[in-house]
Amino acid sequence: MNKIVLPKQKAVTIFLVFAFGYYISNLLRAITATISPELVSEFNLSAGNLGLLGGGYFLGFALVQIPLGYLLDKSGPKKNSFLLFINCNYWNDFIFFVSEFYFSFDF
Repeated sequence: MNKIVLPKQKAVTIFLVFAFGYYISNLLRAITATISPELVSEFNLSAGNLGLLGGGYFLGFALVQIPLGYLLDKSGPKKNSFLLFINCNYWNDFIFFVSEFYFSFDF
């Protein structure tokens, strides 16, 4: 009963990819709490506004659950995991570059 399902190298690679995705998910979830003093001072936010900003992440996360479940059932996790990682990286890079472009101007 010592049947190896995956080679060790492949198992480690898969683990690291999903661990990285989990890390990014938690980073995005906790980022508003981490930079809250800067957000409050820079954008003059109240505690309620800061809560809405953090809640926006959870609302978006909740809205994606049903379509994502449908896609996972339809085409499997292998294809969808790759596409979700690419999509997440694209939008993170997009927001980074847009904010760099916006803050490069002196308003």
